Amino acid sequence: MLELNKLYNMDCMEGMKAFPDKYFDLAIVDPPYGIGINKNGHTLAGSGNFKGGNFNVAARKYKGGEWDSESPKKEYYKEL
Repeated sequence: MLELNKLYNMDCMEGMKAFPDKYFDLAIVDPPYGIGINKNGHTLAGSGNFKGGNFNVAARKYKGGEWDSESPKKEYYKEL
């Protein structure tokens, strides 16, 4: 079992397997949410500004990938 109250930079599926079933009341993990579209329905590849800074350069660097377009699989919910 992993040490509690410590951050781990690892795949959440592997981390959750290290604990027994029904161990957590709440788990904050980072599954592949399919976040290619923001809350306004726009992609980050579009133009825009935030706090006076242009995020087009960052958007090009992190423009979607396979991890960004799939919903969590049944295995994720089962493990959670």
